[in-house]
Amino acid sequence: IGYFRNFFDNAYESSLEVYYKRFQNLVDYKDEAELLLNNTLETELLIGDGRAYGLEVQIKKKRGDFTGWISYTLSRVERQVVGINRGEFYPANWDKTHDVSLVLSYDVTKNFNISSNFAYMTGRPFTPPEARFQFSGITTPVYTSRNNERTPNYHRLDISGYYTIPIKRRWMYINPVAWVWRKYDTKEDLREKTGELGLAFGAYNVYARKNPYSIFFQEDANNPGRTQAYQLSIYATIIPYLTVNFKF
Repeated sequence: IGYFRNFFDNAYESSLEVYYKRFQNLVDYKDEAELLLNNTLETELLIGDGRAYGLEVQIKKKRGDFTGWISYTLSRVERQVVGINRGEFYPANWDKTHDVSLVLSYDVTKNFNISSNFAYMTGRPFTPPEARFQFSGITTPVYTSRNNERTPNYHRLDISGYYTIPIKRRWMYINPVAWVWRKYDTKEDLREKTGELGLAFGAYNVYARKNPYSIFFQEDANNPGRTQAYQLSIYATIIPYLTVNFKF
């Protein structure tokens, strides 16, 4: 279900959407699935159902030197599989409760534009061990609920600029047939084509946020029998870029 409305002579656009959807025949790994060197992986899979529901709100400014939009999504994506999480619903791996996006663009001059993009979202669900036990010198983790914890929240700021330089090319065009009957006329046969030199620059992850991609656990080498959590981050630093474009 959606509601859309424009304001101030269509300069602003707004929307509100609410949704609910059911899924069937979803596949997930059973608890303590054995995946390494397993020739019968199908025995480690279970089939269940799922659901997704939430609302999305967006406001967009479409005209003027200053444009942009902001959106917010409140949602849940859950699964229910007999044999996992005691048969109760649990968050799917891609479930994000809150998702905020803010995009701003400003035309400084006719040929120069700057923009920014900020994103914030709830961390991804994961399943940490609740306890552990040792047998014959081997430590075995104990898991209870599926996806009952989340990684730290994700947020990132990107900025960019784009500067254009108009380019004009001129050349003489000679019509072979007309050349037989008259002399070359520079006014009629002077042709011009416009092009563009574009310079794009900016940076991803401006404040070098170390957003976690996943959390994994392994035994602490300095404290045998103790489990240590580690965070894996991708693009955990600022990434500048510079691009030159030619258009003719």
